[in-house]
Amino acid sequence: MCQASIPARDFVAEVALGVAGLYLSLSFPIWDALARLLLDSALMAISLIDLEWRIVPDVLSLPGIVWGAFCATFLMPEIGFRQSILGALVGSGFLYALAKGYVLVRKREGLGLGDVKLMGMIGAYLGLPGALFTIFFGALLGSAGGIALALLTTARTEMAAEGSHGAAAQDDSASSSVSLLTMSVPFAPFLSLAAAVYAAFQPQLVGWFLENHG
Repeated sequence: MCQASIPARDFVAEVALGVAGLYLSLSFPIWDALARLLLDSALMAISLIDLEWRIVPDVLSLPGIVWGAFCATFLMPEIGFRQSILGALVGSGFLYALAKGYVLVRKREGLGLGDVKLMGMIGAYLGLPGALFTIFFGALLGSAGGIALALLTTARTEMAAEGSHGAAAQDDSASSSVSLLTMSVPFAPFLSLAAAVYAAFQPQLVGWFLENHG
């Protein structure tokens, strides 16, 4: 009998998907709920892979665009084919333009094409409003996560510097501080979390928006 322990991150992911499945089944018609759960499953897998390997696998995102359009057309009537195509094009197009603009300004890559393809999948599932929500809410989450990571890294660096002595330790601390400016933070998990929030609470979010901007 296998005695290997289950990594905490995988256990949390399985519990989160279980809770999401239960909530979706109680909040949407069965086929609509199933489509949203499939999206959540793909988002969870992509997030874990990006956290571990810093890649967004095409084998999940590209078929996800096609499957998302199918689900939006036949299983999610509040999305529909037109919104699915608009979401995929605008979502991926916006991130692509942002990535190219970043390269022109900073002379280095900030967003990978994997994130662009991921947004295509999310837009195909959730339509244009869902794609826009994912981009902007995901950017907010990513900014907060990046700041938190930078603060944590700085604290660890300072503790390490305090435990060392001499000019070499000071140089290492300075180099670590500068490296925070170019720290790589995976964006896919934040986009995925934002998309999962919209998939779960789309009726409430749309209702709130119409109520306040109608």
